[in-house]
Order: sequence, then structure tokens, then C-alpha cells
Amino acid sequence: VDDMTIVDGKIVKLGLLAMDIPISRQGVDQMEKLARQAGFDIAGNIAVPPATADFTPFATRFKDAGATWIAHWAPFNFGVALFGSLTRLGWTGNYLATASPTAETDTVKFAQENFYVMPSYTFSVEGLPVFKEIGEAAKKYCATYSVDSLSLGWGGGMVLEDALKRCSLPCSAEKLRTSLEGVRVDTQGIYG
Repeated sequence: VDDMTIVDGKIVKLGLLAMDIPISRQGVDQMEKLARQAGFDIAGNIAVPPATADFTPFATRFKDAGATWIAHWAPFNFGVALFGSLTRLGWTGNYLATASPTAETDTVKFAQENFYVMPSYTFSVEGLPVFKEIGEAAKKYCATYSVDSLSLGWGGGMVLEDALKRCSLPCSAEKLRTSLEGVRVDTQGIYG
């Protein structure tokens, strides 16, 4: 069907989850705005307190509102927690999770047919040469994190390295700011 608001003959009712912190609420509010412009029905925009241990009340609200898809702009563990509660309630819709540095490892542990992950970066299972380089550096410096957990920091480090090289000594805050504005880095595939 050409209309993206209809999947399998049913109108998508989109539920949106945020962690109750400003950046997460802003992200979900923007998602809601764009979804409404595209013609989606919204089955709730719920901000959950950061220390929430039981997501059942929020899952119940989404299920009772008829959500057929749910997406979040929050830490990955929030999505996993909500999806777990939805599953225990018998919800059979689809969940779209925004990835975070632990998403690759967590997704493998939590793989389910109706749980989708939307990374903004490449997972290490893609086998890009940069991931081998990250793994070798991790081993050399006795890092205990997995390559997928280190890859975003590696990309950020590439940006910082380029900016500091461009800034040169003595590097004032103003020079560094100007240097950062002109950064051009090939992340070797970590980011598209």
C-alpha cells in the first residue's frame, strides 16, 4: 500500500514513549508532530519517570489506546522494559526502538519478531575494518567493553582528534570552537 499510515490493511495507531527528561520529551514531541503531519493516528505520547521499575501501567495505557506500533526516543533499556511489559499483557503490535551503545548486544539477547531497532550508526556485526581496529585498541588498553559499546566513543574521538589537530597549540576555547565548526571526518562507516 502506498499510504504508510496503513500496514497490513490496518491504520497505524502510533504510541510514543519518552523518558521524562527534556531531551527525550522534545524528541518524542517532534516525532508526534511529524507523525501527525504524515497522517498517523497517535495512541499516546507518554513520558515515563527515569527511575521507573514497572512499566505495566504505561504498557496498559498503550494497549488500551489500541497502539499497533510504538516507538521511543529514550535509552534503549526503556524500550526493552516497555516491550517486555507489553508482551506480558499479550500485546501483538510492533515496537521500534532507537538504538544506544548497548543496543547491539541487548538486541541479540532480546531478539523478537516484532521488535525492531533503528540505529543511527553501524553495528559491529557488519564486520567493517574499523571494528577490528577498535577491538585491537580495546585489547591493548585492557578495555572491558564490547566493540559495539565502544564504537560511538571511537567516532566521537575521531572528531575530537581532528578538531585538536586543526586547533594546534596554544588552543584556546575560541580556537577550538572554530576548529570544531570545520571538522570533516571519515568515520570509516561507523556513521553513514
